Amino acid sequence: MGTNFYIRESSIDNSTGEVVYEDIHIGKRSGGWVFTFNGQVFRSVVLWRAATRQIPANMQIVDEYGDPHTYDDFWDSVEQTKKPWGPRKIRPQINAYSQFEPRKSRQWVDEGFAFYNGEFS
Repeated sequence: MGTNFYIRESSIDNSTGEVVYEDIHIGKRSGGWVFTFNGQVFRSVVLWRAATRQIPANMQIVDEYGDPHTYDDFWDSVEQTKKPWGPRKIRPQINAYSQFEPRKSRQWVDEGFAFYNGEFS
């Protein structure tokens, strides 16, 4: 079980006047694993840090439950996933294979964090 994080943009629909949200998936935090970033959007931690630091006022970092997170709180929680805290802690895998397709070319590690260029489950 894990928690997904997003950069959420809010805008007003001109025809209905309702607030509309559009999410950019940052990645997923799961117990016992290092944070896994969405490699389809940015391919490095440096780029994700820049993207989450410079978001405009109509955007914010949220988790999958819609709870907002400040830049500092989000990155503190991401960094905490690199610290071992139990027997299930493992390093990011870059050569794992799924039952259906090779994933080696879709996974990599940057600054000790996992990246995945595919659909998150």
